[in-house]
Amino acid sequence: NMTSVLVNQGWPVAANTLNRPIGVFSNPTSLYVVDSKNHRVLMFNLLFSTGMTQTLPPDGETTLSQVRPGGQVKVDFPSQTFDRPINVTIKTPNALPAAHYPNADLQGSGVGIEIMLDQSEQPSRDVSITIPYLDSEIIGLDEKRLILARYDSTRQIWVPLPSTPNPTNNQVEGKTRHFSVFQIMQATPPSSIAKIKVFPNPLRPAQGH
Repeated sequence: NMTSVLVNQGWPVAANTLNRPIGVFSNPTSLYVVDSKNHRVLMFNLLFSTGMTQTLPPDGETTLSQVRPGGQVKVDFPSQTFDRPINVTIKTPNALPAAHYPNADLQGSGVGIEIMLDQSEQPSRDVSITIPYLDSEIIGLDEKRLILARYDSTRQIWVPLPSTPNPTNNQVEGKTRHFSVFQIMQATPPSSIAKIKVFPNPLRPAQGH
């Protein structure tokens, strides 16, 4: 509530006080409020930690999007990804597990999302996930080596996904057929063949390997 709450009555001037707000503007990452009597414009960052849920129909291509700092998370579902209507929830995970993968040196960015379904079913087709990021979120990482990775809670490892980094637009796209927690990470290949391991063994595609 912009004006009726006592703290918003305009004095003393602070980040949580308003005095006759007369204009509001928003973009995918921020909300701007014209605080006229305090002679300023306030900017509020938009977050999506609470998540959003939407019913996905089986027919037709569908794109779900959610705002985060840096832009919009987009999840693109091809037609017939599922054979029945299903509820999809996208949210910010409370915490991201430590980076571990047998075949690559992975360094996490801390930028991640969680995708959950209300049924024990996984996509039958490749789903494209695009996650944006801020420059301040990837300090020390090589943008050309950024990938999306999916956390496998059973094996307790991050699984790199087929990914395309887009440094120009500050985003990374990856494809998956299994939903869980996803994170933007930097992947560095092993320095020698001796460090390569055959993994997973055995291979079980139905389990998202």
